[in-house]
Amino acid sequence: MTIEWSDRYDIGDVQLNHQHRHLFVIANQVLRATSHDELLECVEHLVQYIEHHFAYEEMMMRKAGFPDYEAHVRSHQLLTSRLQKLSQRAPADADFKADLEQLVTDWSLIHIPKEDAKLAEYLGYGETRESDLSSS
Repeated sequence: MTIEWSDRYDIGDVQLNHQHRHLFVIANQVLRATSHDELLECVEHLVQYIEHHFAYEEMMMRKAGFPDYEAHVRSHQLLTSRLQKLSQRAPADADFKADLEQLVTDWSLIHIPKEDAKLAEYLGYGETRESDLSSS
């Protein structure tokens, strides 16, 4: 399985799109990982990436006065908490890879097109996204 970027994930902001595309790269590294060492590298990369990405996105929401800021931050906190719990487990755990795959899938295929799409609409990118979604 590979998670492919498409225009329906376009948030309308160049920097956010770049960061989200990078998430897709990490997600695919997780899906392709075959060893415990590779999985640990993926988790380490995700931990570093998530801090940078969420900080940028939250700063952007604060500056724009995004009305769903607190709810969106809570969704970030839930994803971060899941990742932190996962990072404390041993990759030899039978469910480790499946749980890591579920996390990156939830983030890339649910959080971005649903939660981040609300930010896109608020920032005035909604019409662009709607035309992208209707032509997909």
